[in-house]
Amino acid sequence: MNTPDCNVCQDGQMIRKKVYRLSGPVVVIGYILLIPSLIMALSFGGCSIAAIAFAANTGSSLHDGQVASLVELGVEQADAEELIEDPESTPLDSEKYSPELITEARAHAETLNNDETVTVVGQGIGAFFMGIIALAFFISGVVGWLLVMKKKILQCNNCQAVVNAS
Repeated sequence: MNTPDCNVCQDGQMIRKKVYRLSGPVVVIGYILLIPSLIMALSFGGCSIAAIAFAANTGSSLHDGQVASLVELGVEQADAEELIEDPESTPLDSEKYSPELITEARAHAETLNNDETVTVVGQGIGAFFMGIIALAFFISGVVGWLLVMKKKILQCNNCQAVVNAS
């Protein structure tokens, strides 16, 4: 590789080097910000994705549990599934079930639907806040990365004169 001669001392050769753009203490602060924030951004981002996936799967398992609890009350499987879907408008056959059982089954189905809504909304809010925390750590990591960036220079091996290599 052909290195240029130094124009300052006329004796040395200009050698290409990479140096930090900022001072030593600022670079240390950059690494202090960068390393933990990358680890935490990845972990919180992964937890947020896992919480969203868990919330999506919770709905089907809650539905099965709701149907089973209505079957325990004495409602048939097909009627229980319809009742879970729409507790208000699903007609329960008054010939099959007593009026007390119909009232109790409807009230139970409404309670179960409310519980499912609260569970899924709670998981969604948790996933949202984990995503916000991951974003904050990501921004902190970008700031840390900016603080530890390097630049290319040409430095004389004789007089130590420095010229940007751009």
